[in-house]
Amino acid sequence: MRAVVLVIGMAVGCVAIWTVSPLWWLWVASQVDAGGPPTMQAIAVVLVGVVLTSLAIGKGMTILHARYRHLRGQHTLTVRLPWGRTQGSERTGRQLELTVLDVILISSVLISIAIYNYWFLFESGSPFDQRTGRH
Repeated sequence: MRAVVLVIGMAVGCVAIWTVSPLWWLWVASQVDAGGPPTMQAIAVVLVGVVLTSLAIGKGMTILHARYRHLRGQHTLTVRLPWGRTQGSERTGRQLELTVLDVILISSVLISIAIYNYWFLFESGSPFDQRTGRH
């Protein structure tokens, strides 16, 4: 049960990096800025805030992953890269180890790209005919 809670914590951290952190810092910058066109101070607040918050969330996910590995042992997926093998031997070559955190991070990036592409292709406005959707 603890392992499931740790994996859920890592997944929540991935979602927070993509959504909560940028939205929070945009809100903070809107409070710093008095209105009108954005100032360099507001842009700097967003940039520095998102970077520092992402580093903190990443460190937290690293700690959760270390606890997961300690709890469950060394569970990694070993992938043998085809371009790392020589013709004479199948055992030589570089191996890539994917951890649970790697799979969660890669999945979150792929899901976010898929959601963005869906929005861009089907929900965003068209610059040509000024419609609000491409239905």
